[in-house]
Amino acid sequence: MRTVDDQIRSADRAICDSIAALKGDRALMSLVVLSHLRNLVEGAAVRLHTGRADADYDYDAIQAALVAIGSAPKRVQFLHRFHKLLQESVSHYTMDGDTSERLMLKYYEYLIRLRLLLRAACKIETLNNLEDFPVNL
Repeated sequence: MRTVDDQIRSADRAICDSIAALKGDRALMSLVVLSHLRNLVEGAAVRLHTGRADADYDYDAIQAALVAIGSAPKRVQFLHRFHKLLQESVSHYTMDGDTSERLMLKYYEYLIRLRLLLRAACKIETLNNLEDFPVNL
């Protein structure tokens, strides 16, 4: 069984590698990064809910964590909102480049907050090259 920290590291690596490899193409970079965000957010939710690095990462753990973070302290509740936005926008659809770029710009603040939360609450470094995402063109 996969642990929650394994899941977070895997999603983070996919996101950071995509940012590094696709610097010249913001549309493609956005499309690829968006495809991994839900996995990262759900991993973070499970990690914050359980408080354990070795917690199992499975459907039941994800569902329990998503319910719990909905009523968690304010500093964590943004994660619940972020997950809902991801469900509505990227979970079941493949966007075009322009739409993906707009979503990434919209989600950029959430990603910074997620990085800070995981660092402070779990001592996990994530999204280390997020600033390489071209916010302004």
